[in-house]
Amino acid sequence: MKLHHKLLLLINLMKPQRNLLLLINLLRLHPNLLLLINLLRLHHNLLLLINLLKLKKVKMVVNKNNDKKLEIDKQAKQKNIVVAKFGKTVGLNGKLLIHSYFTTQSDILNFEKFTVDEKEDILVKLEKKDKKIHAKILNVETVEEAKNFTGKLLFLDKKHLPKLRPNQFYFSELEQMEVLINKKKIGYIKHVYSHGAGEYLEIKCNNGELLVPFNFDHIEKINPQKKELHLSVKYYEI
Repeated sequence: MKLHHKLLLLINLMKPQRNLLLLINLLRLHPNLLLLINLLRLHHNLLLLINLLKLKKVKMVVNKNNDKKLEIDKQAKQKNIVVAKFGKTVGLNGKLLIHSYFTTQSDILNFEKFTVDEKEDILVKLEKKDKKIHAKILNVETVEEAKNFTGKLLFLDKKHLPKLRPNQFYFSELEQMEVLINKKKIGYIKHVYSHGAGEYLEIKCNNGELLVPFNFDHIEKINPQKKELHLSVKYYEI
């Protein structure tokens, strides 16, 4: 089978996933296209497949300017945690949908005082209706007023949230962390995604982007005080 035919077959097998970064990560983990094609036929979950392919290290190229301190988002430095996002308006009385980021989405119903975009404190009456969570902001009475909040993030102070167990982290704590291999900085965490098979990190590097499953096979350690995540040298090298 010719190389371009193999690539086309691989891309077609991945169409339901619609994720080019995962394809790139797969090819980095194992460049044997025929093997990947056969494995994809057996394993439709790409993150599971990535975990299975521990046959080759991912080599990172560090540019000379890598020692420049990465700009850390203000949100990552502060004590507030993103817990939800306002959605579209509902009805005619100034209500909005809430997209809860809690593992159990209804846990957000235990709170009523939030900070919006880390600027404004608001009181919100929340209720669950038809498997969705509706929000009514105090003193917001019309659809036009409510629309001003659509798309805005809701924050809670960490002290009001459950205490995490060791090696548990909020997504917003991980995002913007510096990423290191062998104590050398290679980039930062751009985003954390939740997938059917678990979570994975999108890491912005000097030479592109890298996807890493969020588990302690691929991660050596996390230092929340220094805002650093160290990748395992078993699978990643510079």
